[in-house]
Amino acid sequence: MKKTIDLLLAAVFFLFAGFQYNDPDAFQWILIYGLVGFVPLLALFRRYPRPLMLIAALACMLELVLVFPGFIDYLMHGQGASIIDRMQPDKLYIEETRETLGLLMALGCVGYYFFRARKKAGAKGGE
Repeated sequence: MKKTIDLLLAAVFFLFAGFQYNDPDAFQWILIYGLVGFVPLLALFRRYPRPLMLIAALACMLELVLVFPGFIDYLMHGQGASIIDRMQPDKLYIEETRETLGLLMALGCVGYYFFRARKKAGAKGGE
């Protein structure tokens, strides 16, 4: 079951990275989602590189600092605007809300593997 989850999460985040190719700030999003995609991919082979997890988590958190105010703006002023609406110059909060949600999913993914790595390390120490 864990291998299925690993494969699915790796595929999801690599797809997220691929969907960014035409974004104005594509490089940073491809980098973030690509880094996150490597975490479950490596876990598939029972590798849990903490430096990679740390870098991916820090990249997510740094970007989250930049886009989270737009998410708050959406909550306060979005007036029911759908986050699947087309991005509009006067409604940047729609895009920033999508980015916030993507980053929260990415952080959740990295956190999941961080705790899996700790559990694995704890099991080794108890042998």
